[in-house]
Amino acid sequence: MKKIYTIIFIILFIPLAAYCNNADRWLVYDVQKQQIEDLSLPKKTFPPPDSRIEITGTANKDQMPALTLIFLWPEDKKTGMQEGNYCSGALVGKNIVLTAAHCAMNDKGLLANDIEILAPGVSSLPHAKSIKIIIPQRYKVCNKLLGDCHKFDYAFIILDTSLGNETGYYGTKIYSPSKLLHKEIQVLGRGTDKPITTLWVSNGNIGKAYSSFIEHNAYTIPGNSGGPIVLTEDPGNIIAINVFEKAMHIKYPYGGLLITPTIEKMIHQLRRQEIFEEINKELKQKITDKITASSMHGIDLQ
Repeated sequence: MKKIYTIIFIILFIPLAAYCNNADRWLVYDVQKQQIEDLSLPKKTFPPPDSRIEITGTANKDQMPALTLIFLWPEDKKTGMQEGNYCSGALVGKNIVLTAAHCAMNDKGLLANDIEILAPGVSSLPHAKSIKIIIPQRYKVCNKLLGDCHKFDYAFIILDTSLGNETGYYGTKIYSPSKLLHKEIQVLGRGTDKPITTLWVSNGNIGKAYSSFIEHNAYTIPGNSGGPIVLTEDPGNIIAINVFEKAMHIKYPYGGLLITPTIEKMIHQLRRQEIFEEINKELKQKITDKITASSMHGIDLQ
């Protein structure tokens, strides 16, 4: 008799317990319709597979301006240790790099005092050093706990040499979110599980597009931050930079900060300054050459 009661209990109670513990189902009362609806949360999906392709030394002309970056901060006075960070980026001018602000500034609010920039897509591995870092002031004062930093998470690095003479550089384009939805993209850079002197490209699609962000499924990991995101159909123009990674159980777990008018305006301003400095450098060189020639041949410049 006890066995019969036990069987009845199992039959009745276990389904009830399973139903009670099912946190993915909810009852929603629609006030306007005056009826109860059953709402189920979307099922979890697996993260995208690792589809990265190595293009070290074999990048085409549209991929050559993609970069890998090594950031170093001043030595800790107590420990004598020097902290570092690895990210990705892209040339948007001959000596102008676009990357993520969180790469150039650490959690203490300090900017990197030494940045090594590599172009692994080119077989000769050209490289340069930083002379200036430019980030939005609002990024430094934003509240990271409230998550309002992503919209300011971009930075420019001015190089000590015109690396773009060897690699070329990207253009930029601004698209409305509706035109980006489901577009095929490529994300370029290097994840921290790969050697710093290598370059990789990851293919995927845009799943969601907002006013300043996209969510995509092109496989990326830490180290890909700051890397350029381009449309497969237009690989020479950056539409966004890779800035964050979301929960891995959703279909489009990675995030990109879209190129905005503010970013484009700053790029154009830096390019004008770049041209001015080149002209100024050429004029100084001509004057130096004339002075040298006059001293060698006794020519009176007056």
